[in-house]
Amino acid sequence: MKRKIPAFTFSFICFGVLGCTQTFDSMVVQFPLLVLSVFVGCCFGANNVREGEPFVVAGYVPEYRLGHVHDHSEFFLPYLTDMLLFSIEPTPNGQIQATDRVLWNEQIPPRFQASKRGGTRLVVVVGGAGRSNNFAAVARSAELSTIFAENLKQFIIKHGLNGVDVDWEAQYQNEIMVSFLKILSSTLRTEGLRVTVALHHFNPLPQEAYGLIDAVHVMAYDLASGATGHSSFEHSQQVVQIFLNAGCPRDKIVLGVPAYSRHVSNPGQVKTYSEITKEDRDNAFVDVTADGDAYNGVPTIERKVRWARKNGLAGVMVWEVGQDSVDQETSLIAAIHRATTPSDDDEAAAAPPSRKAGTSRKRKKKKKKTRKEL
Repeated sequence: MKRKIPAFTFSFICFGVLGCTQTFDSMVVQFPLLVLSVFVGCCFGANNVREGEPFVVAGYVPEYRLGHVHDHSEFFLPYLTDMLLFSIEPTPNGQIQATDRVLWNEQIPPRFQASKRGGTRLVVVVGGAGRSNNFAAVARSAELSTIFAENLKQFIIKHGLNGVDVDWEAQYQNEIMVSFLKILSSTLRTEGLRVTVALHHFNPLPQEAYGLIDAVHVMAYDLASGATGHSSFEHSQQVVQIFLNAGCPRDKIVLGVPAYSRHVSNPGQVKTYSEITKEDRDNAFVDVTADGDAYNGVPTIERKVRWARKNGLAGVMVWEVGQDSVDQETSLIAAIHRATTPSDDDEAAAAPPSRKAGTSRKRKKKKKKTRKEL
């Protein structure tokens, strides 16, 4: 089954932690329980599916997994509408730096560039945790903001990219951010390029800012520790509600999901989803391992995606693609595809868009048995 070509791009974001390698205590803001203060249910209609609009499936690719994702591009790329290349940085004088993180020999990696012919958008990310120190110096000055926006535009056009994702992970004043986004938007969006931002739940933008951007990549992970894990289904609902309360249109919200775990009693202990499923294939169908590693398994990912579609959100994004399994049955990105495919034929929906649906028949039977046993 071939996926529909997306009509627009969403850049992906994010990362409360750069590559999920930093100390948990240094980057996690304890996530408050909002059950009593946020009435999630009354704020979502019975069915707000955006008819006719493409559902975005975006994936971040940091430089330290660029080679791995490139090597497995035939598996990953058919499932993605957007690939976010993480990340370059601004300099204090409005130039851009660290472009070697997203380029090979001054070029976009060849398989990624070729993926554009299949409809996958390529977006460059600016900033990130530990990479946002120079944003403030640029944004405080209209002149430097203009210089930066022009340099960024030239970089995007030169390398055939589709837009930018701003991942300003440092404290900022709302008025400075709005001023910065006005300049960035007027420079890039008038050229048909996308402008998105990645945000934590505790730092939504003022309402006027949402009219300046195309999407918000909501980092709905690294939210708490304990038995529920760091990115439960309820966490996702609560985080989305925070942005709706802040005035963000629901059709600009892209829900972030993780491809890694945090231990329930030691959140600084992190594993990739690929590592977890290699330890035990059946781990793909639960959310906590016997050892206490908490994450999103296939059923939870599918539930989140279906909920996001039903409630009219723009899409979902994954931090990050290289942490996923490359097995169709256990892969989270493949699970997202199944949940976004409007078909009653699970076999066809499970198959990658570039492959014949019949190749998944044997695995489908095994998957049903595994889920039943669990």
